[in-house]
Amino acid sequence: MSHAEKAQYLTFLVAGEPYGIRSSCVKEIVEMQELARIGSMPPSVRGVMNLRGTVMPVIDLSRRFGFGTTEVTRRTCTVVVDVELDSVRTLLGLMTDEVLDVVDIEAAEVGVAPSFGTAVDAAYLTGMWQVGDRFVMLLDASRVLSVEEIVAASASE
Repeated sequence: MSHAEKAQYLTFLVAGEPYGIRSSCVKEIVEMQELARIGSMPPSVRGVMNLRGTVMPVIDLSRRFGFGTTEVTRRTCTVVVDVELDSVRTLLGLMTDEVLDVVDIEAAEVGVAPSFGTAVDAAYLTGMWQVGDRFVMLLDASRVLSVEEIVAASASE
C-alpha cells in the first residue's frame, strides 16, 4: 500500500461527537490553560494563549459549529495547528472536549460527507470515516478556520 493511499488523522471529541483532522497540520497538543480575552473577537474565538512566546487565538470548535460553549474539564485540550489562511502560515489553537487517538485511514475508507443531515456544515468536511456504528467527521482545517467563515458565522449569532 502506498503512502498516498492512507493519511494520519488526529481524532478528538467536540460536543461529544468524534472529529478528525489531518495530523500533518497538528503541531502539538497542550493542556487547556487560562485564555486572555481580547476586545472584539468573534464568539467562537475563546481567547488567546501564549505558547512559548507565540500568541495565538484559540477557537472553541463547539461554539464554532453552533453547539454552545465548551465546558472546560480535566480532559479539555488545545490542539495547536499550523494552517494556511489567506496565503499565510498561521498557528491556531482548537479547543476540544478530549483528544482520542492518531489513526491511519485508507483513502478507500473515507466516504463523501452528505450535503445535509450532519451536525456540521458539509462544506467544512473532507469526508466521513466509519468506526463501528459511529462516524468520524474529517475536517477541512483551512475551511473551518477561515477568518471569513468565522466572522460570517459570528454575524449570525
